[in-house]
Amino acid sequence: LFFENVTGEAGGGILALSGSVNYSEKPLRYDISAKTDRIRIRYPEGLSWLGGGSLRLSGTLDGGLLSGKVIVQRVNLSEGLESAGILVSSTSGSSSGSSSFLRNLQFDVEASSTPDARMEWPGAQLEADANLRVRGTAEHPILLGHIHVLSGDLYFRNNHYRVSRGDLNFANPFRLNPVINVEAT
Repeated sequence: LFFENVTGEAGGGILALSGSVNYSEKPLRYDISAKTDRIRIRYPEGLSWLGGGSLRLSGTLDGGLLSGKVIVQRVNLSEGLESAGILVSSTSGSSSGSSSFLRNLQFDVEASSTPDARMEWPGAQLEADANLRVRGTAEHPILLGHIHVLSGDLYFRNNHYRVSRGDLNFANPFRLNPVINVEAT
C-alpha cells in the first residue's frame, strides 16, 4: 500500500501523510511520514501542545522508530505542575500492560520552540525558548537539552512571582531528571 499527500484536518490544522505499508510479507513493515504547519495535540491527558513539524514512523509490529523535528509554539498544562509531576512519574512505570510494539518503539525526535513560545498552566504564564531531543523508548523516554524561561508570571502558594529568568536542563541520558534554576521576585 503506497500513499502520497493524503491530507486531512486534525487538531485545528491540516495534516499531510505519505508513506507505505507492506503487508504481503511477514513481518508487516511500515514507513509513514506526517507533516503539518500547525496542529493542537492533547496528549497525554492534562497536556495540550500547539506546534508543527514532520515526523516519520518506520519499522515492524515488533518495533519501530519515531523520528523527526517539531517546533512547539505553546504548551498548556490543565492541572498545573501536578500534571507535569504525574507525567514524569509515569515514565518509570512497569511494562507489563503495554504491547510489544510500544515496548520496542524507539524515539529520536528533535523539538525546538518558536521565538514567542509560551508555557501556561493555572497560575502561570511563561515565555520560553527550548531545544530538546527525545530519545529512548515509549516506556522509558529520555529528554536531553534545555528549556530557558525568558520571563513570566507565576502564582505559588498565594504569592505572585515575576520570573526574570530560568533554566530547566535535561542532561541525564539514563532518566528524566531535570536540573531547575529559576530567578524570580
